[in-house]
Amino acid sequence: MDGYIGIAAALTAAGSWALASVLFKGLSEENGAVALTYAKAVVCSLILLGIVLLFRIDFPGPKEAALLVSSGIVGILIGDICFFKALRHLTPQALVVLLVCGQVLTAILALIVLGENVAAPVWGGLALVLLGLYFMMMPGPEEVANKSEEAMSSRHSSLSGLFWGALSILCMAVSMVIAKPALEANSTLCATLLRMTPAAVGLFFIGLLSQNLPEWHKPIVDRRYRKMFFLAALVITFGGFWMSMVAIKNAPVAVAGVLMSTEPLFVLPFVAIVQKKRIRLSEYGGAVLTTVGLILVTLFTQ
Repeated sequence: MDGYIGIAAALTAAGSWALASVLFKGLSEENGAVALTYAKAVVCSLILLGIVLLFRIDFPGPKEAALLVSSGIVGILIGDICFFKALRHLTPQALVVLLVCGQVLTAILALIVLGENVAAPVWGGLALVLLGLYFMMMPGPEEVANKSEEAMSSRHSSLSGLFWGALSILCMAVSMVIAKPALEANSTLCATLLRMTPAAVGLFFIGLLSQNLPEWHKPIVDRRYRKMFFLAALVITFGGFWMSMVAIKNAPVAVAGVLMSTEPLFVLPFVAIVQKKRIRLSEYGGAVLTTVGLILVTLFTQ
């Protein structure tokens, strides 16, 4: 039963990230990625703190709290900074490959560090999900042609992007593996709070030292962005971050990690219906592979 709860939570998290990415799209055009990450971390932390205090939810013990704080520092703070650095220098193809490799790395670390193993059909299902995601996320010929020649051909930038990208997926994989043992007998809401707060505090000091803090507060204080930002923050807090902790607690890390990366599967209908964008054959094929993989994972996860 726990496995099914974990699967449902992981897919809810993926769907929430997809919805949040749509809500954040307009905000990201006028606010930098780091600014949104900081504002999101601050608001998410305050919302979670209010709920934990209101319902008097017990915090984990010192050992588990330390693991969760470390998980937040490694995955949300350092991992996100490295990811944003990578975005500036990576081609879309390289980014897709790195994201898929990140899920493979997470599964390997969970197997080695936590001793987790899953049934052979589940591994097959996870492989199909990753292959489907690869086809869905791979940019089409038009998108590749639109990339500037400088961005596509700069060897220095590519090496730099691969370095930061590899570091980001390592941080995110380690973060998930660190968090798992601390979730066994503790509240997932408290766990989410303890992971988010270090990111908010760390980015606060980075913004303070770089004198970017006033700019980073714009999504929170500017009336033009406030309603949309707080709606997106609520979706991310409960649907994204909290559900991801529920998924990791109740399912093997390898399963939770791969299923939480199925965001493109949820974005595809929105792109087709709302934006009236033509869906490529590879995206349809990827969606089918991902769906078959999800069915296999669901059927054979205890």
